[in-house]
Amino acid sequence: MQMQKRTKTLKIRLTESERAELKNRAGKMTMASFARECAIHQPPVQLPSINEAAVRELIKIGANLNQLARLANTSARKSTRGRLDQLLDQVHIESIMIASSVQSLRDPNP
Repeated sequence: MQMQKRTKTLKIRLTESERAELKNRAGKMTMASFARECAIHQPPVQLPSINEAAVRELIKIGANLNQLARLANTSARKSTRGRLDQLLDQVHIESIMIASSVQSLRDPNP
């Protein structure tokens, strides 16, 4: 089998420390050969999928915390105390739901 001539280039930018690490890992191989081997023959790292429901719950919790902070910083009325308690209860419930979602990600087969 005849080798094809390589005619295409790929440029990357590295920091000094990244280049030194690449050269160190390459050992006796050229850095180009090493990079080609890694890029072509290594399977890509699979990132976990995003749990959309958990993200929505986190957004809700963040909004509730912002409301709590705003209420705490703007007034000290008695009616505010009741609203703060309601929001804290809601944040607590949603944090339990998030913890459950995170646990299901760790252990998909309960």
